Amino acid sequence: MRRFKIIFFVFILYTRCIGNLQIQEKPDIGFLKPTPSDTNLCKSPPEGMVCVPFSGNDINKKNLSTFYVDKYEITNEKYEICVKEKHCKPNLFIKNKSNSQFSGPYQPSIGLTYDMAHQFCIWSGKRLPTEDEWDKIYSNYSINIAKLDCTTANIGCDGSTKPVGSYPNPKGIFDLEGNAAEWVNEWADTCGVSCNDKSCGEICTTSTSSCSGKYPCEKYNEKYTSIIWDQINLDGIRNSLKSEKLNMKKIKGGSFEFPFQLESITKGKIAQLNDTSIKAGARCVSDSNYLTNATAWMISNPPISKDIPKEMNPEQKSLFLQTFEKDDIDTKPLCKEQFTSPANCRDPVSYIKPNEARNYLFAPYIKNLGGGYIGVAADANYTFLTYARSEFVWLMDFNINIVNLHKINKIFILESESVQDYLNKWSSKNKSKSLKLLESSFSTTSEWKNIKNFFEVNQPGLYEYYEAMSQPDRTMKDFGWLRNPNHYLYLRNLHQKNRISILEGDLLKDKTLYNIGVIAKKLKIPIRIFYPSNAEEFWKFSKNYKRNILNLPFDEATIVLRTVHEFPWHKPEMKDGVTGFWHYVVHGGYNYQKKLALPDFYLIDNFKEYRIFPNNQKDFSTIEIPNILPFEFK
Repeated sequence: MRRFKIIFFVFILYTRCIGNLQIQEKPDIGFLKPTPSDTNLCKSPPEGMVCVPFSGNDINKKNLSTFYVDKYEITNEKYEICVKEKHCKPNLFIKNKSNSQFSGPYQPSIGLTYDMAHQFCIWSGKRLPTEDEWDKIYSNYSINIAKLDCTTANIGCDGSTKPVGSYPNPKGIFDLEGNAAEWVNEWADTCGVSCNDKSCGEICTTSTSSCSGKYPCEKYNEKYTSIIWDQINLDGIRNSLKSEKLNMKKIKGGSFEFPFQLESITKGKIAQLNDTSIKAGARCVSDSNYLTNATAWMISNPPISKDIPKEMNPEQKSLFLQTFEKDDIDTKPLCKEQFTSPANCRDPVSYIKPNEARNYLFAPYIKNLGGGYIGVAADANYTFLTYARSEFVWLMDFNINIVNLHKINKIFILESESVQDYLNKWSSKNKSKSLKLLESSFSTTSEWKNIKNFFEVNQPGLYEYYEAMSQPDRTMKDFGWLRNPNHYLYLRNLHQKNRISILEGDLLKDKTLYNIGVIAKKLKIPIRIFYPSNAEEFWKFSKNYKRNILNLPFDEATIVLRTVHEFPWHKPEMKDGVTGFWHYVVHGGYNYQKKLALPDFYLIDNFKEYRIFPNNQKDFSTIEIPNILPFEFK
């Protein structure tokens, strides 16, 4: 809907190397408080998985959170399903007729590149294990036989893989000692001078925890490390910095190709990301006992409709309507160019009419979510929050024209019992009456001059737009605050009960959004929807932005709605959808926070390789939405 930067506030950091929970405070970011359901207690595992419990100081004295691991390595049968759904690339090694001895449906899918293994696990709602996690699995669940041979594991026996689970393991996790060696999510940096004497051992690395496990990863030269928190132009990060793209990962475990060697299993091997010569496979893990694959929880179990909120009680009124310090949006200058909003300036264009034509794709993911709503931009918010039947709403923007438009609409909606009454307020024939109505509300404020000017300039175009949005649409159906009379009345009801707060705010500053989080926590209202439009794609996630987002009361039911420019987010292989300007994303909010707490997730593009395409639409994807909720949704 817009191409501009926005400014948010958060207070939290909890560092979790994609699964290995290691709480690490950062004073300038804050601390992410786990939800009540995010616990180290083992719960009923997903089908085909085993819980690996937290047990204090584990291998290498590292505290690993409880996690869940697949009993079996990825099989050809399961991988082929991912290929048919167009999320995974074909396994050309298995497709090669000369390799038919590896192609059985229950044999491990080998010849996978790192990317192929990663994409399969993401499609499965899981991820690849870190090296520490894999080591813990092997330490606790391997067969533990002093000398393995071909009667107990597939280790260099007849030159072929065996169906997964062919060798018994009473501990319930199979083929760690042999069959397919397995990719793990551990970067191996290129060797430095200090490794010339082989002191690093066979596996020569300067770091195995680069990029917080992020994939793909670019490691910037030492002198640029401070850039992560600097306010600089996004192009400077993407193009100008001297960087080295990491291209080596680790492979762990025994293999059908080689006789058993404990040292090679525990130390592993290093391989290029696209190396298939090692004939590696993989197994997946999950942070929780719920997965993040399709179908998302609200699709399989849609929330029931919410009642119209009652009048706020005195305590709620005191909290929600309190005056608090907000961002000074006047200090950010206009950009010299239109249609862009880097961190240091504001797009000169005011997007008073939404242009995200297919935002109805969000509908089934937001219906009846209730709770709190935070959004930037214009009236797309009205459609989202009424469809969600949100209970408390914060509308913020760093463009004063958008803020004034919300204020005008509030007056018109309060004075209009129906959609038609509202449209009449924007009609040219009622212009003078509408101006008098606005004057009666704002004439004694410093805002009046700007509001009056905005209305006079934009009234004709906005009337035409709102009129069009009120018309029936076979595609949109009941999605639209003016298209559905009940949704309009719900919005009016929220305004009548003062449950909508209109604020000046910048996502990259440190007051408005952060204070919204403080108030929402005191209200004990979870934020169910956060809508930044496409703001995130114009800047890196600064300290303020991370601090603001991490301070919001998200939980596993929270979603983030966003749009991004089509390249490189579209997936052309998908048969449905359109190759339009926008790509539509629904992101699991709590999992978004967890990634933001890691230092190396600082661009929206860092999340691209974690998306799935649940509807086979090339322009719509989801990221890490739970398939079930770990609590009863109310």
